[in-house]
Amino acid sequence: MTTTDVIEMISDIIETISDKSRYKATGTMSGHTFKAVEIHSGEITSTGIKNYHFAQIMTMETPTSLKRGQGRLFKDGDGFSKKTQIKISF
Repeated sequence: MTTTDVIEMISDIIETISDKSRYKATGTMSGHTFKAVEIHSGEITSTGIKNYHFAQIMTMETPTSLKRGQGRLFKDGDGFSKKTQIKISF
């Protein structure tokens, strides 16, 4: 199975989910619109997230972004993402 096959399979699965905004990212880069699929993984505990991983795979590229089907994978360095609290004011 190629990377393109995996991307298409993920996109097909996401199309069946009712709240697509939770999995798709869109934005602009150098004035060009891009689209990506975001995947978050980890075990939620009372004090944070254990073994947190985050992947973003491009589904619509821009001239300056990663190509369609390419992506990035991030993982927490020590294996645990401590729960934090922030205050947001508008």
